[in-house]
Amino acid sequence: MQVEPAGEEVTVKFILIERRLLSSIDLSGNYFVSEEEILGVIGMKPGNEFTEARWEKALSDVSSLYRRKGYFQTRFATGIKRAPHDRRSVDLSLDIREGDPAKIRNLRLTGQKEFSDTTIRLRMITSWPKEYYRFDKLEENIKGVEAFYHSEGYLKAAVGPPILEFIERTNEVDITLPITAFNKIDLHFDGRGPMSVKQLEPLVLIKEERSDDSSTLDQSAQEIEEFYRRAGYPFVQVTVSALPFPEENRTEVRFKIESGSRTRIRQIKFSGNHSFSSERLREIVRLQKEGRFSSSLYTREQLDEDASALVLFYKREGFRDPRVAPEIDYDDTRTDATVTYKIDEGIRTRIGRITFQGHQRLSETTLKKALRVAPEDPYYEAIVREGRASSSPPMKRRAIFTPPFNRSPISPRIRRPPTSPMISPRESRSASAGSFSMET
Repeated sequence: MQVEPAGEEVTVKFILIERRLLSSIDLSGNYFVSEEEILGVIGMKPGNEFTEARWEKALSDVSSLYRRKGYFQTRFATGIKRAPHDRRSVDLSLDIREGDPAKIRNLRLTGQKEFSDTTIRLRMITSWPKEYYRFDKLEENIKGVEAFYHSEGYLKAAVGPPILEFIERTNEVDITLPITAFNKIDLHFDGRGPMSVKQLEPLVLIKEERSDDSSTLDQSAQEIEEFYRRAGYPFVQVTVSALPFPEENRTEVRFKIESGSRTRIRQIKFSGNHSFSSERLREIVRLQKEGRFSSSLYTREQLDEDASALVLFYKREGFRDPRVAPEIDYDDTRTDATVTYKIDEGIRTRIGRITFQGHQRLSETTLKKALRVAPEDPYYEAIVREGRASSSPPMKRRAIFTPPFNRSPISPRIRRPPTSPMISPRESRSASAGSFSMET
């Protein structure tokens, strides 16, 4: 669109540019990089819209692909022509002159290293001088060096990103690898009990955050507390302290863990369960009584999940508004616990009778066979909806299309009688050979 002033008025010109579509891409000259890999980087397929900008970006991405593989002297010859069968389509050609792969001339390690160059280089399997340069191999070695620093206690260490300098005349690269070790972190877990250091170290967030400030340490203490709670220690408390030794470039981080005793479930009880036995309800909950052949770890999350499972069970059995309140009582030593699920069942509702309205072509017997509910079944809203949906396929098989169902609303009183859902299918006209009529 162009806007041109014309006195007190302006002239607006809309310039329509016909869209061009990609018909094909012809690759040649690629010997060391597969056609599949190159086309994947190009990201353009036949039928996609073609623009010069997209093609230039694709060529830049292919050049980056070759550089990552060590080919810095790769050159491209491109061609764009209209497809013979469709003037709106274009055929692309890309002739690649790959050149020779570059070799590494120098590898310099800079920054706050804390270790000698020899010690660091020994952790690098490849990417040595005189070897061919490959970015993926260099990346693997960087990760290996960083893992070495972490294993030596330098949890905040940062290695890279690498700085590359390509020498066109000799087809070589100089690599500069910056390293910042920061301070060494000595971790201590006092009172860890049965937990191993290998279990607790991943919960410390210093490595991920590259920080040992108070907020990172406090969050790490919370992670450790949560780990112990999931293992059955509900009264665990974890505190953390940091003691720096600047002259040694070292910080001592100490987690003090007061786990308490592991809580064992000695008894599981139910109250208010008038319709189902306690034995039946124990099959629903996952928390189990501690015994010779059975045990389960107590966590508050699992207690709440069991309460939700009981509520769902009661609803499926026709109880409209069940409530479950779990409680837990500990003995004086806090090692044994009794779990009690206090249940308010509410009033149970069953299906009394099922009636249909508006059905002219299918009998009630056919419709009832398709339903998933029947008289005397517990009334549960989700199951009734499934039943209404299952009534539709028989009508479709009989060429009666779009049968929407209306169910009369149910307003139960305090003394709920058996509920009688009313299902009203509005049938469309039957389809006959040669013509179909569908109600929308």
